[in-house]
Amino acid sequence: MNIKTNSCRIFVFSVLCLISSHFVEAQKITNTAFQGGEKLRYTGSYYMSSVWTDIAEVTLEVSSVNSQGTALLNLKGTAKTFASWDTYFKIRDSYQSWVTPVTVEPLIFKRDMYEGGYTNDSKYVFKRKSKVAVCKTKRKDGSESVDEVSIKDNTLDVVSVLYYVRNLNFEQMALNKVVPLTILIDNKLETIYIKYLGTETIKADILGSTKCHKLGVSLKNENIMKNKSTNNIWLTADKNKIPVYMKAEIPVGSIQLRLTEASGLKN
Repeated sequence: MNIKTNSCRIFVFSVLCLISSHFVEAQKITNTAFQGGEKLRYTGSYYMSSVWTDIAEVTLEVSSVNSQGTALLNLKGTAKTFASWDTYFKIRDSYQSWVTPVTVEPLIFKRDMYEGGYTNDSKYVFKRKSKVAVCKTKRKDGSESVDEVSIKDNTLDVVSVLYYVRNLNFEQMALNKVVPLTILIDNKLETIYIKYLGTETIKADILGSTKCHKLGVSLKNENIMKNKSTNNIWLTADKNKIPVYMKAEIPVGSIQLRLTEASGLKN
């Protein structure tokens, strides 16, 4: 895999996963930040040759669904390169999570990836009572594998984790507090750390100057403790707490997401 190909994969992962001395354990939340019908659209850019270049579009959508008489929310994230980049490295990714509307606990997760010829189709079914997730993966040759992974009570996936974070109570959170969160990705559990960095006013494409909660995000806690986290998310400092800007450093440059469209907001 060459450096440019690897950068595109890191770009996609950094987007959907998208903190110091005091820790607060992750706990059940009550969703007051989003609802079915919400749609957020972003432009993804890569920093190359001292210039930010727009290369992809990312969309986050929430839909209300009913499964066997149970009301759920479908959280869907898609990423696709612009047509001018398809001949270089085509990306068509879809990540979906079906969650409980109040606690945002995922019940089912699906990933359909196409990145420059590489594919990854997988499905996770969370069995909360038995604390396992059944992970089915379909390979490019059509064969399938099934694994069972032990999970924790608060295990999330790479889509639901963003919506969970939007429901944290930052107004009552001490500066530099860290929230460790467990996610299931690639058939194994990973811990990410969210560090509250206070409020900051930034210029958002469609909102103008906006007061935001600034968060640091890292997979390596030691980076956060030494204040070396370079992956940040800015959420609006209102009841919706929508991500308006995300930035991450990767081995060969920087990537960013800028909010360009927002509709169907709850508050």
